This record gives sequence, C-alpha cells and structure tokens, in this order.
Amino acid sequence: LANDENVQLRNFAIIATESNIIKLSGDNRTFTWASNGRKLMNVPFDENPYSAMAAWFKTDEGLEVYKSIEKKLK
Repeated sequence: LANDENVQLRNFAIIATESNIIKLSGDNRTFTWASNGRKLMNVPFDENPYSAMAAWFKTDEGLEVYKSIEKKLK
C-alpha cells in the first residue's frame, strides 16, 4: 500500500512540474517554485528526483507544499 501512495505522490510531482507550478533544475538536483524561483528541496545524490519529492511530500514542510500545489491544480 505504501508503494501505491509513493507512485501517486510521484505522479503528483510530475504533474505539478508539467503544469509549471514547480520546476526541476537542469541538473535534476533542486525543486523550486516556478512562480518565484524559491527553493523547495534538494534532491539527495543518486536519487530519482520525483521519488525524492514523493518522500518529501510526507514531511511536515512537504505536506504544506503539497496542499498548496493541490489548490493550484484545481
């Protein structure tokens, strides 16, 4: 079940990126807000950026960002 949740969160991160709400840097190391360039998170070395973002959405800070993105996608 946790795996399914991770897949959903990963897809959510991909959709948010494709919708130009968040941006992934060219070197796949940093996620930022597309609107103001403020940094959201650094991707740990050798990790898939979207998997890292999915895990980050489960943190307190990440959850706030998740909710904010969710509103923008509606």
